[in-house]
Amino acid sequence: KTVAQIGQLLGVGRATIYRYLAHLGVPTGGMPKPTEA
Repeated sequence: KTVAQIGQLLGVGRATIYRYLAHLGVPTGGMPKPTEA
């Protein structure tokens, strides 16, 4: 399934899926997390 399909199934947007995956610490192939200075 694509992120869009999963979002549609759950009734949420793609950004919400990505935010939740980031919250869980799941790598999504997006931008790397900024390092703390």
